[in-house]
Amino acid sequence: MATYHASPIGNRTFSLKMANTLNGQLKYLDCMFMKSSIALSDNSTFKVESRNFWKTCIDITKDGEKILSYKMEWNGTIVLCLYSSYQVFKLKTKNIFSTTFKLTDNNGSELMEIKPCYKWNKLDFEFKANSSENFERLSQKELLIFASIHAIKAYMNMIITAGVS
Repeated sequence: MATYHASPIGNRTFSLKMANTLNGQLKYLDCMFMKSSIALSDNSTFKVESRNFWKTCIDITKDGEKILSYKMEWNGTIVLCLYSSYQVFKLKTKNIFSTTFKLTDNNGSELMEIKPCYKWNKLDFEFKANSSENFERLSQKELLIFASIHAIKAYMNMIITAGVS
């Protein structure tokens, strides 16, 4: 098991660290937090963009090739597809009143638990992710963590926006 921390740097950037080692950054490029880029510690970069009007389907690409995508379903579940290994994951809250999200594989085994924590001094969320041994064996785990954080932030923005309207 490992613990990852994603902390905001300024208004539009998150850094991901495990044991004080930088694993990468997620940088939002627009004010709606849908267009963004991911830079991992191995110098690989990815582009994150919405592919539909409602901004519920997001593609993560590298050099024009789709690497990962996620789709927000109406029941609150977020389905992530990792194309390199043909794996499907589900991200959802632990229960209806919880702010903790869990990432499960296609068999329902819990791979990671992600807890957003609002920091008033930064006016943004920090994320703490606790992973399982099965998650640590995945080939693109950092990208999956960034995709999960991006999805959770988009989900929370939609919930907040719906509550304000």
